[in-house]
Amino acid sequence: MISMVGIAVLIRREQNRTTLFLMLANIGCLLINCCYLLMLHSAAPSEALVALKLQFLGNILCFLFLALFILEYLRLKRARPVMALWLMLDFANLFCLWNGRLSQLVYRDLHFSHVPSLGIMRMDMSLGILQILRYGLISLALLCGITKGFCGKKTSGVIEALPDAMLFNAVRMLICIPIGFLCVLIYTGSPGLA
Repeated sequence: MISMVGIAVLIRREQNRTTLFLMLANIGCLLINCCYLLMLHSAAPSEALVALKLQFLGNILCFLFLALFILEYLRLKRARPVMALWLMLDFANLFCLWNGRLSQLVYRDLHFSHVPSLGIMRMDMSLGILQILRYGLISLALLCGITKGFCGKKTSGVIEALPDAMLFNAVRMLICIPIGFLCVLIYTGSPGLA
């Protein structure tokens, strides 16, 4: 419902790239929510699987255009290699999930079961290698951004020379990379979360 209201409000505003990106992110969010609702109330596992596949498409739309909106709104430079890697992983996930033989790369074990007492479909799954890589990249990007912001505030008056800035950046990367991978390993290693 919030996505629909957001789209209605954005249609009435002056159109530019920023509002377009936000409107497309809202459409992706709407697709995610509708597909999730369809997956919950599907009558057969095959119907739930189709809803999950469409939900992945909404995921790509929502997060891509949300990232583009934030970059455009804050007038930040795009990290093209990171975005390209992220998009390649997302489209690889989508392609492998839509292709029945390669779906094991996305979810190693995927089962749908009907819960009669609630009247919904339940999904049990274990993450595949592509999902682990995707969550690893997202965790790494998030933690690097947080650390960069924190280090930028703490050292803004200290760093004046390029070698010092490169040293602080290298230290930041050495801290962020293991933390991101540790988060993914903890998430995938916990049977209660998967």
